[in-house]
Amino acid sequence: MSDVATGTPATIRVAFLGADETTLELLMAVLESPRFELAGFCELDPAELSGAGGLAPIMAKVRSFSSWEMLLETGQLDAVIVARGTDADLRTEQLRKLVQVEQPALVSHPVVDSMLVYYELDMIRRDTKSVLVPELADRLHPAVQALAEIVRQGEASPIGKAEHLVMERCLPTSTKQLVDRQFARDVDVIRAIAGDMTRLGAMAGAPGVPNYAALGVQMHGPQGIDARWSVLAIQAACGAKITLTGARGRVTVELDSVDAPWSMETQTAGAPQRREFAGWTSADAVLAQFAAAIDRQPITPDWVDACRAVELTETIERSLKKSRTIELYYEDYTEDATFKGTMASVGCGLLLLTLLLLVLVGVLEQMKVPFLGVWRYAVVGVLGVFLLLQLLLLTSKKRSSDSGAGRPPAEG
Repeated sequence: MSDVATGTPATIRVAFLGADETTLELLMAVLESPRFELAGFCELDPAELSGAGGLAPIMAKVRSFSSWEMLLETGQLDAVIVARGTDADLRTEQLRKLVQVEQPALVSHPVVDSMLVYYELDMIRRDTKSVLVPELADRLHPAVQALAEIVRQGEASPIGKAEHLVMERCLPTSTKQLVDRQFARDVDVIRAIAGDMTRLGAMAGAPGVPNYAALGVQMHGPQGIDARWSVLAIQAACGAKITLTGARGRVTVELDSVDAPWSMETQTAGAPQRREFAGWTSADAVLAQFAAAIDRQPITPDWVDACRAVELTETIERSLKKSRTIELYYEDYTEDATFKGTMASVGCGLLLLTLLLLVLVGVLEQMKVPFLGVWRYAVVGVLGVFLLLQLLLLTSKKRSSDSGAGRPPAEG
């Protein structure tokens, strides 16, 4: 997306849908950004801006959209930044519509707590080639990138091959809702460093009575790194600590949630080496990612990363209920895959039903029940409808393939 005459990137007119602690930081960054222009807001209570650095007087001069449906008019806007809302069903419907009309959206994460909603939006996104970006800023931090590079180096890294990753999180309160939402963000950092996680086991106090203030989550993935995420009992301050341990040493990153820069300390056989990361702003990094996605450049993290994070978060409750480790098998959730799975289940059901019907008809024939010949036509009709649906799927896929031949695949 650029100005054709000058070749410079075009200004992105963006509106805000709702507000939370994440999008308020993005709002201040938009006001200072040379690339973005604040075009308006919707469902934003002025009281929410009282402590946000004097934003209330500025927002009083900005257009207020009376209805969220006005954000669907792509001619007036270039993008929407979506906050978490109090009504999850309404926010889900709003996101569906935004993706369906191909309105680029930057979404606070987790915007809703449902894995199914995330994967549904992903299917719509793939079908429409719409831009849908999760706000996952911590993965973009240079310290996290440095830890990921250490893992990639393997034996050649200063600490040798990475074996263990521990992330400890301090929270002001330890309700299930707050812990789940924080884990949904932190697990993306863990995945960025140690790769995808395919096994998850959770413990939270006594079985059957979860105590989320003592939650500990053990994970393991294909890269062979054992990862642990836990809530610290000390809740006087917010923040977190990541420790990556290898055969020859360890690296510790302190994540301060206040304005202090993150720090990284490497401990090996020699003297500890300390490094601070100053001058990095999460909101600026996220807006840069959003602009790149609108310009149809590949970005990481993407919406699939957000889906994985929410899926891992939902797995915690399953693990606690069953008191065991849960295996995760990742597959792409597409409409074709969903249809095939449904058809496979229906096909198995029809076969079993036909066998049961044969047995039942045999018994009824012995009882001289009239009009039993009708069952043959009923079975043929049901099987015919089933085969017709399969044929329609194959035909639609072939038509889609033929229509895409001879032109490059769409970017997205």
